[in-house]
Amino acid sequence: MVPVGLSYAVTLRVGHHYGAGAPMLARQAGWVGIGFGAAIMLCFAATFWAIPARIIGLFIDAADPAFAPVFALAMSLLAIAAWFELFDGVQTIAMGALRGLKESRLTFFIGLCCYWVIGAPTAWWLAFHAGWGAQGVWWGLAAGLACAAASLCYGFTRRIRRWQRRSPGADTPAAPPSAAAG
Repeated sequence: MVPVGLSYAVTLRVGHHYGAGAPMLARQAGWVGIGFGAAIMLCFAATFWAIPARIIGLFIDAADPAFAPVFALAMSLLAIAAWFELFDGVQTIAMGALRGLKESRLTFFIGLCCYWVIGAPTAWWLAFHAGWGAQGVWWGLAAGLACAAASLCYGFTRRIRRWQRRSPGADTPAAPPSAAAG
């Protein structure tokens, strides 16, 4: 939920600067939001890596031998979920930055390609053909999220650059009125 909230804030900030015709400020707002979100999600990921047994212990009794296989599987999946945290946070906020630039078609196609063309088939292949089981599913889906995060960040950068080329000097302040003009 943290990246979703940040995504809304980034959408509004980037959209505000987009409407004001300030591509440099829109770029700054987008990248500050993406960077801040990545830092927060990296903290969550580090928590998953640092204390996985404690986190899993909140849901199952690790001391009960009946739960030993579930606990072992959960430990391996939580390490992969840490990568999910980072990739999903970045892609969610980058998607918001693109929405602020009124770019929803690109986010749709990136999502379609990364989730359904890359993530789902990779998950299926790793799980069933490579024999990785549940970890393969999670790694495949993480690959889709990583693809989306990278593609959306690249799309945001490209869209800002294209906007700057179309309107050079958009961020330069207007010259003050001269005394002779009066």
